[in-house]
Amino acid sequence: MEAIKKALGNAPVFVIGYILFMLPTYYLPYLGSNSAVVGALGAATGMGVNPAFWWHLGAILILCLLCLIRGVCVGKVWLVIFPILAAVFDLFPGLSAIPLIPTVMHLLAIILGVVGATVIERSTQTTPNTTQLARSMPMIEAAPPAMGEVMSFCPQCGMGVDVVDTFCESCGQRLR
Repeated sequence: MEAIKKALGNAPVFVIGYILFMLPTYYLPYLGSNSAVVGALGAATGMGVNPAFWWHLGAILILCLLCLIRGVCVGKVWLVIFPILAAVFDLFPGLSAIPLIPTVMHLLAIILGVVGATVIERSTQTTPNTTQLARSMPMIEAAPPAMGEVMSFCPQCGMGVDVVDTFCESCGQRLR
């Protein structure tokens, strides 16, 4: 499962996979996969449901799975709603007469599955350990004040101090 998440975490793999399983949803309706009339005739004659319907439904279920996994990878679990809505407008009688809604839903799934994901993908990349960098960098410390010099800032933390203070209130550094 981790290999699938890693593959679908990659935006080009998600787009290519989505398009490959989206294309049958445009070809199979020409074979009657979303036709209520063809389904009713098949059921009436004892032939059962049109086999193209099962291929169509399978392609849409794979699109839902792709969007669910991609949504988990990029922090957009709601991404799965777009292929579900495309399926509703593609397979239900009456709603399938509205031609552009499934196309818009597919485009939204692809675009929103890719846009904004680069920030999340970059945040999962490894970053250098800043504590090790901080230890290796030389620290420049302020020189202690000369005798008789009035000090208004702590040489350790840089916070402002009163002339009469013996210790810094912020870091505890001895001032005099």
